[in-house]
Parts: sequence; C-alpha cells; structure tokens
Amino acid sequence: DYAAFAGLMNEAFLLRRKLYGDQVLGAHNLRMVELANRHGLTGTTCGSGGAIAGVMGSEEQNTAYAADLQAEGYTFTQLQVGPEYPWKS
Repeated sequence: DYAAFAGLMNEAFLLRRKLYGDQVLGAHNLRMVELANRHGLTGTTCGSGGAIAGVMGSEEQNTAYAADLQAEGYTFTQLQVGPEYPWKS
C-alpha cells in the first residue's frame, strides 16, 4: 500500500521536524522535501543529512521533481526494490 507508506513517511518527517527543529534538519534537507511535496511526492530525511528518501510518483511527477532538484544543484536517483534480495537463496 504505497499511499499508506507515503503517508507514514510524511508523518515521520513532520515528527522529526517537530522534535529536532529546522536548524538541525538543515536548509538543504528541508528544501529537497519541500520540492518533493510541491510535486505531490513525499520525502523524509534519512539519517545525518545530505539526502532524503521518498516514495515515487508518476513518471511525470518524478521527471518534474528531478528537474527541479537538478536546477538547484541536487541529484535525483531512482532506486527500484525488486521482489527478491540478492542474498536470499
């Protein structure tokens, strides 16, 4: 259920922001999440900073988001999780 997962990811980000504040999360992380939200996508910080993780949207959303990120000097990388992990036998 991608929609539920995206909603939980957004809630986690909002809670993290409330607990730690914008200064700790950092302007770049906040900007990347803001751009994701602008395109109807969700994102959250993923650790000590410098990157966010999110749930992909439509190809149009992803392309527009990637363009906005690149225009501001960020990089967009789409990861695909397969049905099997390589270490499973």
